[in-house]
Amino acid sequence: MTSDATRSGNRPFNCADQLTTTWCERADLCLELLGGIVPAGVELRIADIGCGDRKLREALAGTDIRFSYAGYDLLPQSAEV
Repeated sequence: MTSDATRSGNRPFNCADQLTTTWCERADLCLELLGGIVPAGVELRIADIGCGDRKLREALAGTDIRFSYAGYDLLPQSAEV
């Protein structure tokens, strides 16, 4: 998927590397950290700065953690970012 920012000539930074396991591991680590501090029944408000293809959002969606999510990135890869 080509973003508006890529078409306008901005550098794609590390977009080609986002399929590596490192990015998924970072999302998993974040979930592990959150799981240890989020009280039951609390809804988190997540601002994901540099969200890329929103791996953290996808990881959160697979849990019972209640959350609202806002992703921000210089090279948006989704209309929701």
